[in-house]
Amino acid sequence: MRFVHPDRIDAVLPSHVVIRARDVTKELLAESDAEKRKAIIKRNDDLWREAGKYLANVMEGKCWYCEERQDRSDKPVDHF
Repeated sequence: MRFVHPDRIDAVLPSHVVIRARDVTKELLAESDAEKRKAIIKRNDDLWREAGKYLANVMEGKCWYCEERQDRSDKPVDHF
């Protein structure tokens, strides 16, 4: 797995994405029911898509695992 220093991620994520991601993370950690957790994740699809765009830029279009270019993929952050 490729290492990316957290400072690089912090530098590209807008504050509204960070704040919302922290709130959703707290909500997920507080929920023990697996189905309810899935619903929380699904309800925040737009957040994951937006964060993914910024993270893809940090990863320079490469896979997190194999470091191959993911030009063919619509999910360059994680294709597994």
